Amino acid sequence: MIKLCWGGICAVQRMLQHGAMCGYLSLGEMLSIGVKAGTKLQQEFSSWEEVVESYLIGYLHWLRGKGLPEEYQMRVKIYKILQCKKGPFDSIDFFTPLSTKLSEEEKADIKTA
Repeated sequence: MIKLCWGGICAVQRMLQHGAMCGYLSLGEMLSIGVKAGTKLQQEFSSWEEVVESYLIGYLHWLRGKGLPEEYQMRVKIYKILQCKKGPFDSIDFFTPLSTKLSEEEKADIKTA
């Protein structure tokens, strides 16, 4: 069975990020909803690779009829490039415990972003 996260969890995380950046959500609101969505992602999938594959399948399904195959190919190329480099797929364990509490270092990172 194929699990699709394109229209759900991945989109929620992206909207939360954009909402907080634009000031529509507080950091606390973003973290509260984001941790719930991230926990659901960890329950439904077993690895970053599985999430990305699901995302790409869902994105391809969404594109169907829109005539934009180059958009899909671009995302596949980006994923392949990320697989070859040291990045989040290597450095952040998929089952990292999620929390709404931030360290001082994480807070500083957010302020400088």
